[in-house]
Amino acid sequence: MVVITNDIGNNIKDLCSRGKNATEIGNELGINSSTINSYIERNNIHTDPSNIGRPEALSHRDKLFIKRCVDCRNPTTVSEIHKELQKEHNFSGCRQTVKNFLDSEGVSLGED
Repeated sequence: MVVITNDIGNNIKDLCSRGKNATEIGNELGINSSTINSYIERNNIHTDPSNIGRPEALSHRDKLFIKRCVDCRNPTTVSEIHKELQKEHNFSGCRQTVKNFLDSEGVSLGED
């Protein structure tokens, strides 16, 4: 078990304030990321919320592509947009992801 000294604790706080996540901090300090996470939780250290959770399924580029498809009304169904996204952008997400994005934008397209 690694003992977190005051110096290491200060380094962890500093790296957290600069947006580093537990894995990055652990790699930099040579300490297991679960130890870093435990220290962060025990000491109520605030981390950058943009570094938490899973990445978005659709990139900004994917979203723009979908919007352009809708504006041009070609393709006209969710499945067609999904297939075009796979072909043009190597998109690996499911059709429902595209539908959810369209729903969030207030766009209703025909189903297959």
